[in-house]
Amino acid sequence: MAQPDASPAGDDDAGTPAPSSECPEPLVGAFQSSQAVWARSPAGDCCRYAPLGAAPSDWPFFLTEEACQNDCRCPSVDGEIQFRTSLECICSIEDCPSSIEEAEQSLCSNTSGPPVAAVQRVVGCGMVMVVDRNGFSGSGWVFEQPLESAGAPRLVGSSRFSDASTKGCDPNAWGAGRDFSECEEEVVTCQLCGESPGLEFPPCE
Repeated sequence: MAQPDASPAGDDDAGTPAPSSECPEPLVGAFQSSQAVWARSPAGDCCRYAPLGAAPSDWPFFLTEEACQNDCRCPSVDGEIQFRTSLECICSIEDCPSSIEEAEQSLCSNTSGPPVAAVQRVVGCGMVMVVDRNGFSGSGWVFEQPLESAGAPRLVGSSRFSDASTKGCDPNAWGAGRDFSECEEEVVTCQLCGESPGLEFPPCE
């Protein structure tokens, strides 16, 4: 079995391990994938690990060196990797909806699967969350609650989540902006499309 390697950014010889004070020795054990990745340390250094399982488990990993160096997700602040990021960061990568209606249409558009969309509208704490919760993974958009006296409600938060466990920050699963889960009052939930894998909710009007 080939030995895993850890190479610092800038090493063109992918097959030759290069010692670096910023790159810990690769983890040794049973690896689930032979794919090489670039992992970002809390200090912001990028290290190449092959295979994926050789990278430190609490470092976010990326498929290219450029993404590792420039992706705004999983930022480091004072030497600590942050799980939450800014909404501006997410909207520079994702196609953020400009309205609640657009968010609903976008999340309900996955009718072929798998998994098929199971989208709810959740209202509470002055916010409206449109969220796809299919039982395996999902994503959501949070808007200000519409008011008759105000203009169009602003997008104030975003999330993407997965049942796949991870010890560190995953660039493909995030929380940004306002966190709807912090709402402590009773919320009202209705089903926009699909069928909820958990509790059943009444259809949205």
